Amino acid sequence: MTPVNAEGHARAVTNTGTTPIHDRVITFTFPGDQRVTQAWNATSGQTGAAVTLTHASWNRVIPPGGSVTVGMYGTRTAPPTPPPTVYVNGVPCSA
Repeated sequence: MTPVNAEGHARAVTNTGTTPIHDRVITFTFPGDQRVTQAWNATSGQTGAAVTLTHASWNRVIPPGGSVTVGMYGTRTAPPTPPPTVYVNGVPCSA
């Protein structure tokens, strides 16, 4: 995730494929002690270190070549550690 400020992160999800991405679910696991407290352009859920960001009703489809920025705020006690892999609908993403 790209830092926005000391406690926030945002990432553009771009569809580089030839078909729309419907009802996207972004998942990842924090290696540190980060906790998501709020998300924008998505609904967030967290169990332990595992985080799920589900599309919002107004941006549930990303057309080919399109993108949606999702982000979150959170808390931590140690230096932030980015997740090693981020998945969209179960598919690993590239940076």
